[in-house]
Amino acid sequence: MKRLFYFITGVLIISGYNAKAQPTVPANPAAGNSNNCTVTGPGNTPIDQCPVGSNSFVTNFTGGIYNRGNNGNHLGTGAVWRFANIGTVAGVTVNAEVTINSQYQAVITSMDNNAALDQNGVSVADFFAPRIRPDVGLNNSDRRGYVQMTMNFFQGVNNYTTPIIISSLNMISYDADGSFEAGGATSQAWFRETRVAEVYGGGNPFVLASGMSELVAYNYSDAGSSWNGFAGGVYERDGISRCAEVASSFRYNVAGRSSITFRFGYDFRAGNNGYNVGLPNREYGVKFGCYAFPDQTTLPVTLVGFAASLKNNITTLTWESENEVSFSHYEVERKTASGSSYETVGSKGAERSSGRSVYQLNDDVTFVTDDVMYYRLKMVDLDGKFKYSNIIMVRKDQKMLNGITINPNPVSAGELTTIRFQSSARTDVTIRVIDMNGRIVSQQINKVNEGVNSVPVNNLERLQPGTYIVQLQNGVELSVIKFSVVR
Repeated sequence: MKRLFYFITGVLIISGYNAKAQPTVPANPAAGNSNNCTVTGPGNTPIDQCPVGSNSFVTNFTGGIYNRGNNGNHLGTGAVWRFANIGTVAGVTVNAEVTINSQYQAVITSMDNNAALDQNGVSVADFFAPRIRPDVGLNNSDRRGYVQMTMNFFQGVNNYTTPIIISSLNMISYDADGSFEAGGATSQAWFRETRVAEVYGGGNPFVLASGMSELVAYNYSDAGSSWNGFAGGVYERDGISRCAEVASSFRYNVAGRSSITFRFGYDFRAGNNGYNVGLPNREYGVKFGCYAFPDQTTLPVTLVGFAASLKNNITTLTWESENEVSFSHYEVERKTASGSSYETVGSKGAERSSGRSVYQLNDDVTFVTDDVMYYRLKMVDLDGKFKYSNIIMVRKDQKMLNGITINPNPVSAGELTTIRFQSSARTDVTIRVIDMNGRIVSQQINKVNEGVNSVPVNNLERLQPGTYIVQLQNGVELSVIKFSVVR
């Protein structure tokens, strides 16, 4: 669904931060077309051209120089680079200092490419354009990584000691694209860039994109901070593309900022047959200035998951969502196999959280005569606009997943833990381990056969003592079992 993505983001992070894995996986790529390239907005003016007479902060990043922090590797963690005279604010010269905070499953190969070109071969030397690649070759196994940087702003010619607070700071991120395996994005194999900024409160930054965007909203929590932004498209474009389809704007417009922290990374999905992209060395173009993205609209909500289970004639529907800004409510709709239309069986008001929210609704189907029922979510925005979720099926006659046991239970450190169950068909089963706060702490997908299956549950050695839930989901049904971890 192509919309304006609107988030709340930002908090200063200290240099030397100890990176951790991104705890969530971005949603699947949106549809797109590499031939589509919108470069003008309202009034047929360039999307990144400032209005005449404005005092907006417009930058020029050229001539970056390594300053300190990692003498053995000027592109390693802890290295600090300086960019002199990147712009002016009210006649005052602004300088920037960029610190490489951390590198997780990724390395930075160039701090800034002054030879960078846009999709038309025009120089974009004024962009801040680092090059980043994975730390190992990407082949067959899903993998994600990022490089985290903090940019500080200082005032005065050659001055890097006096911070300057810049109001209405707007960071435009260009060319967030990627590639997919031959056969289309639906092949479930892709490589794409990710761009997120740290949330520091106060409604900053607002993250915006075009209504025809190929970007997918992406946010998560890590090491006590929240991160909001995008996973890129999978339709490759030439150069540092300035097309609105792959551009986003991180806008800091409350009280101003003297520093920002962001992560440039990648998301690789190998797919069912394996997908080899090697070591793609990607360029991440950024400038600070104005924007006027065309056809801006609000994305009501990001639906993370929607599932249902049936027990004692009660269908329990659960769903998780993110980014409920400007969002109103959910309506659960049901249709039977013999029915011609959906009917509303319940509703839930939105928590309107910029983070993740979990909901549950029970539907009594005692008097439903059909054995097969279909459910969907209607997600309604404050202005009345809505969209539907995927449709899930529930059967009253038999469950596809039965007889679930976990052994051993409780689980102690170092033990191999196996979940055993019976499946009525050959299928893919997603196994999630969830803590009692509703957080997914482990997830894996296994192919199972008809009959009794025994599947090892991965990564339990990392869990803290306590009670957990294992979810089994095959795309149709959701089954759960509790277990505990001891030391």
